[in-house]
This record gives sequence, structure tokens and C-alpha cells, in this order.
Amino acid sequence: MNHLEDILVPLGVFALTFGIVYFAITTKHRERMRMIENGVDPSLFYDKKGRKGLAVKFASLLIGIGVGVVMGNVLDNLNLLDSEVAYPAMVLIFGGVGLLLGNHFANKMNEEDSTN
Repeated sequence: MNHLEDILVPLGVFALTFGIVYFAITTKHRERMRMIENGVDPSLFYDKKGRKGLAVKFASLLIGIGVGVVMGNVLDNLNLLDSEVAYPAMVLIFGGVGLLLGNHFANKMNEEDSTN
């Protein structure tokens, strides 16, 4: 029975992920097609300003997660927290801080672009 679970669980996770991505893409496509049918300018879909901010936010998130793993390791090695608590807590805390900082920097970059 355990061997069957080893196959079905990853297959189920893959199928669920594929289904969610497929649903999101087809919904976005249908929405855009309806907007074009109603006379909305298609150039609205290709905003280049948001991409730079998205990269900064994503990079900040990854940096925050990395710092969170390191801090979780430090707390675990110093026996201040159990590893079951230290790693998830630090990853979530520093990931959130990374997102906040990334959002702040992305907003500053967009303000500088709009003033130039």
C-alpha cells in the first residue's frame, strides 16, 4: 500500500498544480478576449513598469527566505527553539519582511520612473 502512495501523491500534486495553472491561464485569456471584443485597447495588457517591480519583489522574497533558513538554523543550533518551530517561523517572518521591503523598493522605482 505504501508503494501506491509513493506514486499517487506526487501524481496528484502535479495534476492539481497543472489544473490550477491551466484554469488561471484560460480564465485570463477569456477575460482579455472579452475586453478586446468590447473595444478595450490591447496595449493595456502589456505594462512594462510592473515587471521591474515584480523582479524586485521576487528577489526580496527569495533573499528573505534564505535569511530565514539561516536564522532558523542558528536558533536550532543554539537550542533556543525546536527545529520544527524555528525553521518555519523564521522563513515566514523573514519572507514577509522581504516582501514588504521589495514592495517598498518597487514603489520607489515606479515613482522615480514616473517623475522622469
